[in-house]
Amino acid sequence: MLIPWALQASGGTAAATPSPASIYQGKKIAWVDSYAPDYDWSQELEAGLASVLNPTGVEWQIFRLDMKRNPSEEYAVKKAAETAEKINAYAPDVIIATDDNAQQWLIVPYFATGTVPVVFASVNWDDSEYHFEPEHVTGMVEVHLVPQLMGQLDVLSQGSRVGIVAVDDITEQKNIEYYNRYFDRQLQIFWVEEKTQAEYQRLFLQAQAQTDVVLIGSNAGIGDWDEAAARAFFIQSTEKPTGSFLQWMAPYALITLAKSGQEEGSWAAETALRILQGTSVQEIPVTRNRTGRLWINLDIAEKLKVVFSPYVLKHAEVIDREAP
Repeated sequence: MLIPWALQASGGTAAATPSPASIYQGKKIAWVDSYAPDYDWSQELEAGLASVLNPTGVEWQIFRLDMKRNPSEEYAVKKAAETAEKINAYAPDVIIATDDNAQQWLIVPYFATGTVPVVFASVNWDDSEYHFEPEHVTGMVEVHLVPQLMGQLDVLSQGSRVGIVAVDDITEQKNIEYYNRYFDRQLQIFWVEEKTQAEYQRLFLQAQAQTDVVLIGSNAGIGDWDEAAARAFFIQSTEKPTGSFLQWMAPYALITLAKSGQEEGSWAAETALRILQGTSVQEIPVTRNRTGRLWINLDIAEKLKVVFSPYVLKHAEVIDREAP
């Protein structure tokens, strides 16, 4: 269930009703995915894009950067150059670029001031660092629902200390910088430098010992992650209230309040179609995601003896041992 959380938006405008498919004949859209097809967030974005673009018959092609598994600067520079060459050969009418890696390494150096309009999505928290020109680039900034999630967790906590466990990468660094503003720089950070499941779990236990609430950050880039083993570990080991902002981490947290990749993908696709219909980029202000998805983990709730309110039960999706 998608829940609107009444976030402060910065001028988002609903997309126009898609025009007949004939309008898009001969038009092409390039989608640049910062990651890889097996990454959960990329799959959500793709589902949102496909739901809007496929019925129109517009041609679109995917360009993957795969920068979660290849985080080095050397790889980023080389991959971005290769991808820019492929996009230029494809000659799209609009470029959609998702997540910060695509903006930093590809859009800014190759397309930010070109002739092809750019629509970004899934840029974490703030796009100002990229100095995009509003007549050429627009998009959706992604924010996490920190006050809303902490409102659920605070009432379950026995103290005020909050920690987060997360794999150390560009996305989580930016996320945690903004989380820390909410926590007045008091958030305790447990960075997973060695990208193994054992190290993530070790740091989770350490975080529990030192804090009262633990946020479950991304496990992206951990190559040996075993979902079944991880679920068993977190059910057995969780002793403090835990929460996450990431849908794919919901099986390991008590409460998850996640943004929706499908919302962001759909918005980017609808915006690209508006541009193809003749709307100028400058008429489409940068906006923010507005919906969240709420999950509760009944196995962890049972372990912690947590009883959820009727309101939460009504609006949440439930994870238990029978869930995939």
